[in-house]
Amino acid sequence: MKNKPEISLRNLEKLVEQATGKIARRWNVPDCGLSSASRYSVLLEDNTKVFLKAANDQDTASWLRNEHIVLSAHTSHLMPKL
Repeated sequence: MKNKPEISLRNLEKLVEQATGKIARRWNVPDCGLSSASRYSVLLEDNTKVFLKAANDQDTASWLRNEHIVLSAHTSHLMPKL
């Protein structure tokens, strides 16, 4: 069995609120994705939305770090803001 990072929804909520400076009001789980990462669409207090991916094992953590590197290196109106 792979090592599973322990991160609760409450901890994710704190991270989202620290990163955005806004209160998270509603969490939805989208029906998408190709990996075992946890995914959420989070509605913030000003009605903006953020998309969140969270690793749930070491492999997914590595994949998400690589994804962040790639997304950070490219800019386009089609790319998500990080």
